[in-house]
Amino acid sequence: MFHLHDYRVKLDGVALATVFTHQKYFTRVTIPLPAVTNAPVSLELRFEGINTLGGDKTSLIDDVRVTRLPDGNPVIDGGFEVPLGALANGGDNWESGYTGTAWSFDLGASIRRMSGIARSGGAWPLPAAPEGNCGAFLQMDAQISQTVTFDEGGYYTLAFMCAGRLRHVPYYCLHDFKVLFNGEQVGYVQTFDDTWRRYEFRLPYVKAGTHTLHFQGINSMAYQWGSTEDHASFLDDVRIVRQVPAVAGDGPGDYRNVRVELAAGAKLALDFPGQTRFKELWYDGHLCSGELDASNTPFITGAGSVYVSPKGTMIRVQ
Repeated sequence: MFHLHDYRVKLDGVALATVFTHQKYFTRVTIPLPAVTNAPVSLELRFEGINTLGGDKTSLIDDVRVTRLPDGNPVIDGGFEVPLGALANGGDNWESGYTGTAWSFDLGASIRRMSGIARSGGAWPLPAAPEGNCGAFLQMDAQISQTVTFDEGGYYTLAFMCAGRLRHVPYYCLHDFKVLFNGEQVGYVQTFDDTWRRYEFRLPYVKAGTHTLHFQGINSMAYQWGSTEDHASFLDDVRIVRQVPAVAGDGPGDYRNVRVELAAGAKLALDFPGQTRFKELWYDGHLCSGELDASNTPFITGAGSVYVSPKGTMIRVQ
């Protein structure tokens, strides 16, 4: 029980987040910092123990980094912020099916299977939002979606903060959902406590234009148990960041001892300018060999290529 410890993270005396270490192994915790507008400046970063449960409990901290977020984000209203007085329920602290934003939410029925926006500290037990004062809730098998417009084609990464809805019985927060981009699943998340964690998923190659982003509730644990409890997850700080393109001359790694197997319909993105080697490359149960790239192989995308040595030679004598 030594690991059930909590602490507060502060920047120049301002509390940014409270972290509860319930696991006995290292996990990465990402906490967005407020914008720094008067650089260069020195600010104090402090980890301050709380120890709510009391006793001899400790958190171990390592690999502390402060990283600048890149400019530009095609996601609109990624923080789900709304003005005071905009939410209809619970004394202006939550609303399902909210329409005053770029996101589409589900209204639900009988306070079930709904999605929307909630304020921290309201009737929905939204943990202190990591970005602003609001976050989105995704209940049971409801969904949240947005049409996202990209000015340039390329490779992008989707990142967001997520936490579970923790009620009086802990397993109420065992909610899961899948992340879809243009209807294709790019990620899966299950929330199990009310600690905010950052998740990142790489998107397939994106062409300039409009695309759809969905967070689709699954709620598999509840349905497997035959439970009717309203399991839910919270979302905040949704970002799509363009990946830095490979520089010409940067050679890809050599994976000549690696066997790659792709299911039917899967894609292999080669986002580098050169050629790499695989020991074997299988697609839909068929072995592929030779020089393979997007021009001669339907399941490869990107600028790179791969070479697979042929596994045998056939000689025909007539």
